[in-house]
Amino acid sequence: MKKTIGKSLLGALLLCAESTYGQRHEAAFTAGALAGSKQEPSIGTGSAISGSYAYRFFETSNLGLAIEGSVIASPLQEIWSPDRNATRDFASLYVIPALRLEIHPRGRVSPFASAGGGYALFEQSLYRIDGAPNLAPRYRSTGALALGGGVDVRVWRSFAVRWEVRDLYSGNPALNTGTNGSGFNNLFVAGGLAVQFGGDER
Repeated sequence: MKKTIGKSLLGALLLCAESTYGQRHEAAFTAGALAGSKQEPSIGTGSAISGSYAYRFFETSNLGLAIEGSVIASPLQEIWSPDRNATRDFASLYVIPALRLEIHPRGRVSPFASAGGGYALFEQSLYRIDGAPNLAPRYRSTGALALGGGVDVRVWRSFAVRWEVRDLYSGNPALNTGTNGSGFNNLFVAGGLAVQFGGDER
């Protein structure tokens, strides 16, 4: 009986060791574009950058789970509207904590998917489309949801090239004009570099 219990405990410890083997931290930087909604008013595509940190708390040879926090920012997205009182453009900032599922986390090619929710801040332009000063309140903050995915391709040791797509859904930014729908979609498409540290190398 004692031998059976001992073997069971040893097996459980080995399983935990295998699952937690390679726990590591990750930092990533990507750059690309935010593509806004084409509903009225039409939101243009703007350049955007993202920085993220992730901690993988569970890992097997096939699957990994990580907690990540991402910051996505765009300095300018233009607006097209027949309402000349509408704001000319706006900037946006998203802060999104999320849970990430990784496939083959220690492989050379590792696809991933993430889901989370957080905060969005929009800052509208100082001027309207007609060129007049914009006297409306410039800032609006809302909650935000994010669904996304991508792939990491390891190029050297713990360094990987990353491609990612994230669908960001939030409340409407302040545009100084009426909007169709109660929510706003921004699609973030980007590529960049990810580096892992704080554990054994792949």
